Amino acid sequence: MNYISANTCALLTMSKARRGQVGRISIPRKADVAELSTGHLTQSDVELLEKGAVPGQIGKYEYGFVVRTSVHKQAHDLLAWGMSQAYVDLLHLLHRHKFHYLFLDQDAERVNGIPVFDWQATALKESQLS
Repeated sequence: MNYISANTCALLTMSKARRGQVGRISIPRKADVAELSTGHLTQSDVELLEKGAVPGQIGKYEYGFVVRTSVHKQAHDLLAWGMSQAYVDLLHLLHRHKFHYLFLDQDAERVNGIPVFDWQATALKESQLS
């Protein structure tokens, strides 16, 4: 598993974000890099990314993950690894709009028009089932 150093992340996040207009969705853009909240991932997606075994994953850092959007072409593999359909759909959307990389950061903004997952509610529902 490759880790992104704090210096690398600082260099990538120091420049002021431009906004990429994607239909009605406004996604923060830094060149060909989208930066979105980890809230756009399911809890199981995050758990798999934490393990570092997801196709297309470049690395993880203190606050999130970096993935290549071109891996959307391997949707079947991603689903077989246990990633959610929402994750695959997100990669398709970003790649279609010329984003090559996705930074998933816990402090990045949540974008209207992209599904957001409430992990606490999921955990609460699961605990009520037990």
